[in-house]
Amino acid sequence: MSKEKIHLVIASANLLPGGAERVLSFLARNIDRTTFKVSFVIFGHEKDVAYDLTGLSTTFFGKDPKIKFIAREVTVLTVMREHANVKFNPFMWMSKHRFKYVDAVICQSDHMVEDIKTTYRFDYDKITVIHNPITDSFKLKSTIADRSEMKLITIGRISAEKGHERLISILKRLDFPYHYTIIGNGPDRDKILGLIESEGLRNKVTYIEYTSEVDKYLTDSHVFLLGSYTEGFPNAVLESAAVGTPIVAYPAPGGLIEIIEEGINGYIVDTEDEYVEKLNSIYKDYHFKPEAVRSSVMKKFHSDIIINKYEALFKQLINK
Repeated sequence: MSKEKIHLVIASANLLPGGAERVLSFLARNIDRTTFKVSFVIFGHEKDVAYDLTGLSTTFFGKDPKIKFIAREVTVLTVMREHANVKFNPFMWMSKHRFKYVDAVICQSDHMVEDIKTTYRFDYDKITVIHNPITDSFKLKSTIADRSEMKLITIGRISAEKGHERLISILKRLDFPYHYTIIGNGPDRDKILGLIESEGLRNKVTYIEYTSEVDKYLTDSHVFLLGSYTEGFPNAVLESAAVGTPIVAYPAPGGLIEIIEEGINGYIVDTEDEYVEKLNSIYKDYHFKPEAVRSSVMKKFHSDIIINKYEALFKQLINK
């Protein structure tokens, strides 16, 4: 049976005798080890410890450690709240104030920066934009699949903000032969699968809860469909473009406008009518070149580029 992990952190500079130090060291020694895996993080020196920590996993950071803290934002919060069922929890208050106490804030897109500025008050000079990376594991497709039946795909969490319902509404209106694959899981899975059934689309849709072969399914598809109302910096969209498969999407706030190059690797459309029209047009004239689709994202988001940006940020903070 796996054990629950507990990290006990003492923020004072040492473990010399004192109330808080005594209590935490007592807890660390006596918590049930058959149920919990306990580790102790101490901002102090080992030589200063006055209590028995034998057998504990203990990390010492030394006295007055020069530690830099970085926060990374992953969503456009104002839009997410409109579409996702976000319930209050004790961490929400902490989250609201977290940026005041860190040394840097990483945002995934320019739109996310603007959203943060309307939501939080702190020193905005801390903000830097670093996009998500594309790894070399996603290889360029060598051929385009037979288009006698257009292969459409969506990959991602099945929840309200991802807009699966409006994609199904689009599928009902397509006037060419197609097959649609949905990969993912989430709280709205049964609702979406039920909608597919009730709309008579079961024979046109394949649902896959999980696969380790995302690249294979993306490679075998003609178009990636994105119905999201909001995105952070959508990895599945990046990965689709990386293998040479274009994207048609609604204008979800987030990093989408920094990924999509109109007519090169896909389209962003405003309405359902436009979405249907664009897919019909792509079926009749599939003009996308896999090499160009891939190049459009690799030139900006290749893992080497993104890692260099992280390393530059780390060096900047260390040298302050």
